Amino acid sequence: MPKITGEVADDPRIATISADVKLALTRINALQATANTIQTTAHAMTVATAEAGKVSALAAAVAGVDAKVAMQDATLQAILAAVKSLGTVVPPPVPQPDPQPVGWPPAAQPGPGSIVNLPAGTFAAGYHFDNDDVTVKGAGMRLTKLDGKRGAFRPPWGKGGIHIAGAKNLKIEDVGFWNWYPGSGRSDGTSGFYNEAGTAHLLRCAFDGNGNGGYAMPREYMSDKALPNHTLYEKCVFGREAGNGVGDERSHDVYIGGHSVAFLGSIFCGTTNGNSLKLRVSKADVAGCHIRRTAGRFFDVPGGCILNSKGNTYVTNPGATSNNSMGFFDEDNIGNNSDGYGEIAFVDDTFVFGGRHTEIWWLNHPEVKMSFTNCRVLWYGDRPPFVVASRDVGASVQLPLPDFFTFGEHNRIAGPPAVPADPV
Repeated sequence: MPKITGEVADDPRIATISADVKLALTRINALQATANTIQTTAHAMTVATAEAGKVSALAAAVAGVDAKVAMQDATLQAILAAVKSLGTVVPPPVPQPDPQPVGWPPAAQPGPGSIVNLPAGTFAAGYHFDNDDVTVKGAGMRLTKLDGKRGAFRPPWGKGGIHIAGAKNLKIEDVGFWNWYPGSGRSDGTSGFYNEAGTAHLLRCAFDGNGNGGYAMPREYMSDKALPNHTLYEKCVFGREAGNGVGDERSHDVYIGGHSVAFLGSIFCGTTNGNSLKLRVSKADVAGCHIRRTAGRFFDVPGGCILNSKGNTYVTNPGATSNNSMGFFDEDNIGNNSDGYGEIAFVDDTFVFGGRHTEIWWLNHPEVKMSFTNCRVLWYGDRPPFVVASRDVGASVQLPLPDFFTFGEHNRIAGPPAVPADPV
C-alpha cells in the first residue's frame, strides 16, 4: 500500500482507513486462496471424471471380448459334441504287399506280386517261377548264394538255378549263383539263371563257377514258334571268384538266345573257359560295362543281330590265350535273326589291347555293318598289338579299320586297368 506523508499523515482518520484497507486486503488474499483451492479441486475433479470415463469404456470393451469368447467356446463345445456323436474315426488301411516268405526254396509257388526274401547263407536248391511280377531279394551278391553243387542238384524243370518259361517281370536282386554246372562235364544249358521264355531283370547278381552264368534259349528256338524272351542284367558280375564255362565252346559267361538282352553297368572278368558274351539274339544293348576276355571273344554275335555298344571298356587280359576278339555273323542267320545281316555300333567305347599281339575281329559276311563314334584305343606291353578286321567267306580278306586304331607312345599305358569293384 502506498505510504501517506505530509500534513495528511497526521489526520487520525488515516489510521482507521489504513486498518480497514489492511483488513480488506487480508480478506482479498483469503478469498484468492480459496479461489485457488476451488480451481485446483475443480481441475482434479475434471481429470478424475475423464479417467473414470476411460475406465468405463475399457470395462465395456472387456465385457464385449468376454462375450465373444463365450460364444466361441460354445461353438467349440458344440463341434466337439458333434464329433463325439460320430464315434471313433479309424484311418483307412495302408496297402501292404503280399506276405513275404523267408527262406529257400519257397514252400509254395509265390503268387503274382509276391516278394521272396532270402537271408544271407548258402542254399543248395533252385526254383522255377510260374507267376508274373515276383521279386526275389537276397542279402547281397556275395552273401546269399544259390549253389548247384557242381551238378549234384538236378532241378526237375531241367536247367537253371532259377528258371522261367513264360513268367513276366521276374526281378532278382542281390543274389549269387554258384556251381550250376553240368553233371556230365559237358555243357547242356545248365546255368545260374535260365530264361526259356518271359522277361526278367537281374540286379546286383554274381555268377561264379557255372556252366553258363546267364542262359536263354527259347523253346523251338529254330522255328518261328519260339516264345519271346528278354533279360536285363544290371550291375551284375561274372567270374570274379570262379570262371564260368566248361571249356567245350558251348558254355560262356552268358549264352543268350532268343529275342533280346541288355547289359547295364555289369562286369565281365574274363573267363578262361569261353566267350564273355555269346549272343544269339535279334537285339542286344550293352552300356556302361567293363568287359574282359581271356580264352575267348568279347562278343560272339550271329547274323541279323543289332548290337548297340555305348560307354563300355573292353580289355584283353594279360596271358589271353585267343587271338579272336570279336565275331560277327557267326552261325549265319539263325532262329529269330532271319532278317538282315546285322549291324554293330560302338559309341564312346574304350578298347585296351596288350594281352595278345594279334587281335582279330571277324566279320563273316560282306553286308555286316560296323561303325565307331568317339571311341579310343589304348595298349600295354612291350610291343604294339596288331589289330585286324577280317572276313572269311571262302578265303580270309583283310578289311580296313578306322584311323584311331593306331598304336604309339601317345596311347600306351603302363598296364591293364584294374577290374572295378562290385557295383552297389
